[in-house]
Amino acid sequence: MSNTLPQFFNYEENKVDAGYEALHDFFLSWTLRCAVDDYATFENKVQHYSKRILLHLVFENEFTLCKIISVKTKKQLGYIDLLVEVTLQTETDELKEYVLNIENKWYSNVLDSQLKKYSQVLSDIYSNSKAEIVSVVLFPDHLKLEENREVCEKYNYRMETFEVLKTLFENESYTENDLFDEFWFKFY
Repeated sequence: MSNTLPQFFNYEENKVDAGYEALHDFFLSWTLRCAVDDYATFENKVQHYSKRILLHLVFENEFTLCKIISVKTKKQLGYIDLLVEVTLQTETDELKEYVLNIENKWYSNVLDSQLKKYSQVLSDIYSNSKAEIVSVVLFPDHLKLEENREVCEKYNYRMETFEVLKTLFENESYTENDLFDEFWFKFY
């Protein structure tokens, strides 16, 4: 018998959604809200790792120095899995706003009609906004990427995986925050 309890997220048990998309939405929402720089004063590692994830999702592979001023999340707005409104302050003290539109998939395919509808919802909601919209389809790993590439590119959605997000701090130490560590260090 092992000297640790079983993993809470037993993903290998079943590749059927069974609520995993909802769990991903909640953990990702919480993680991204932890990226606000003010949280560094009492949860430094959680805030630092969360900020890495947020900046990667917004800017992909660009390294951006900035201060995260606020992060607001909305789940299931217009059936969009997760909308993240981000305000950041650049090195030149300019305030910039982004809307991160996340479609979270388990081991299922993205539907053309889904992304078309979500694009229209975003257009309606943010038509008078100066925020830049960044759309991402987030898969658990690389297994479904190729078969979804065409539809994602058609609607300007970038594809990402939790597998890649986890690598942003894989050689780092645990945060000592049980929620963060269980999801980001122990899943998969």
